[in-house]
Amino acid sequence: MRGKAGGKLTLIAALLFTMHVAAQDNRAWTRPFPPFHIAGNLYYVGSEDLASYLVVTPRGNILVNSNLASSPPLIKKTLRLSASNSPTQKSSSSATHTMTIARAAHR
Repeated sequence: MRGKAGGKLTLIAALLFTMHVAAQDNRAWTRPFPPFHIAGNLYYVGSEDLASYLVVTPRGNILVNSNLASSPPLIKKTLRLSASNSPTQKSSSSATHTMTIARAAHR
C-alpha cells in the first residue's frame, strides 16, 4: 500500500514540475498578437496565447487579465504599433485613441 501512494505522489510531483517548466518556456505567451475589437467597448489586446482585454470608457481604460509581468509593456507596444499603422489615428482623447487603435488592428 505504501509503495502505491509513494509512486502516485512522485508522479504528481513530476507532472507539476514539468508543467511549471513548460509554462516558463511558452513563447506564445510573450509573442505579440494584433489587438481587435470584440464588441461594444471591449477589445482583445493579449498575446498569441494569453488573453487580455481592454475595456474602453470615457473616464479611463481598464486592462483585464494582464497575465505576466511582461504583458503590460507588450500590450502597450502592440497598441502603439497598431496606431502607427492606422490611417485614421485620432488623438482627441485616450478612449477615442485606444478605440481607433483597436479598430484599425481589426481591419
